[in-house]
Amino acid sequence: VQRDKATLELNRQVNYIELLENLVAERRLSDAETVKEETEETERQAFGKHELLQQIAQNNTQLSDELNQLVAELESANAEENTAASSVKRITDNFRLARQKLEIAGLSAALGPALLQQRRSLPNTNDFKTAEKRRQRLVIESSLRQIRNQQERTRLRDINLYVDDLMVDLSETWQSLLRADILALVEQRRDLLDKAIAADDTYLQALGELDFTQRQLSETVMAYDDFLDQRLLWIRTGNPPSWQSVVSAFHSFAVFASPQNWLQLGRTLVLPGSFPWVLLIGIALFALLMKLSGTMRASLERSGRNVGQLRHDRYITTLRALALTLVLALPWPVLFTALGLHFQFVQSIDSLDVEKHIYQAGEWTGQFVPAIGVALYRIALYTFYFIAFLIFCDPNGL
Repeated sequence: VQRDKATLELNRQVNYIELLENLVAERRLSDAETVKEETEETERQAFGKHELLQQIAQNNTQLSDELNQLVAELESANAEENTAASSVKRITDNFRLARQKLEIAGLSAALGPALLQQRRSLPNTNDFKTAEKRRQRLVIESSLRQIRNQQERTRLRDINLYVDDLMVDLSETWQSLLRADILALVEQRRDLLDKAIAADDTYLQALGELDFTQRQLSETVMAYDDFLDQRLLWIRTGNPPSWQSVVSAFHSFAVFASPQNWLQLGRTLVLPGSFPWVLLIGIALFALLMKLSGTMRASLERSGRNVGQLRHDRYITTLRALALTLVLALPWPVLFTALGLHFQFVQSIDSLDVEKHIYQAGEWTGQFVPAIGVALYRIALYTFYFIAFLIFCDPNGL
C-alpha cells in the first residue's frame, strides 16, 4: 500500500513538473514571437530613413529571427529528451520483466516469440552514433554563437561609446539628428543580446541533458540486446512446417511450372503490348558491353604490369583498374534489369506484393509475368556484386 501510494505521489509530481515545463515553453515561445514582431515593426519604421538606422534595425531583426529559431530548437531538444527518457523507462522495465520471467519460468514457447518481437522493436544502435554527431555539431554552433554575442555585449557596456563608434563617419549635424534614434536601436539590440545569450545557456544545458539521456538509452538498449542475444539463439523465427505449408509449396510450384504462364511470358517478350524501349536499350547496352569486354579485360591485365614498381606505379592506374572491373561486371546485371523492368511495365496491371503473396498461389493469377520481372530486377544487383567479386579475385584482376 505504501509503495502504491508513493508511486501515485511520484506520478503526480511528474505530471506537475511536465505542466510547469509546458507553461515555461509556451511563455518562451510567446516572448520570442513578441520580440520578433517588435523588431520587425522597428525595421518598418526605419524604412526610408538614414542608411545607418536601417542597417541597425535590420541587424536587430536578424538577431530576433535567430532568437526565435533558437527557442524552437530548444523546445525540440526538450521534446527529444522527454521521448528518450520515456524510452529508457520503457526498455528498462521490459528488461527487468524479461529477466524475472526467465529466472522464474525459463524460456518457453510463448515467451520466446514475445522477447524476439521486443528485440526487433529496439532502436538501431547506429542511430545513436548519428544523433551524437549531430548534438556535437549543435553544441559547437551554439557555443560559437554565444561567444560572438558575448563579445558584442561586452562592447555595449558603455552604450554611449558604442554609439559614438557607429557614428564616427557621420557629420556633426547627422550625429545630433540621429543620436536619439540610434541610441534606442542600440538599447534594443543590447536587450536582444541578453536574451540570446541566456537562450544559448539554456539550449546548451538542454543539449547536455539530452546527451546524458541518449547515452543512458544507448547503454540500456545495448545491454538488453546482448541479454536477448544470449538467450534467443535457438528461438524459432517462423512457423513450424505443416501440411498447409506443403500444400502452399505445391501450389506455388504448379504456378511456376504452368505451361500457360511460360507461354504468356514468351508472348510478352516477343509480342509486347507497347513499344519495348526499356528492353531494347538494355539489350543494346548488353551487346555493347559484351563486345568491349575482351578489350577491357586486356586493358585490365596490362594495368597490373607496373604494380609494385615505384617508378611506374601510379594511383590513377589503380583507379582505372577499379573502373574497368566495375564496367566488366555490368553486362548481365544490365540485361536482368532491362528484362525485369520490361516484364513489370509491359502489362497494365497492379503491381504484386511478392513478399505478401509468395505462398498464396491464388493471388498470382495473371501476374506471373510481372512476378518474374520483380525477381529478375532484384537479382540484378546481387549478380553485379558476385561478378565484380570474381573479377576482383582473378589473378590478372584488380
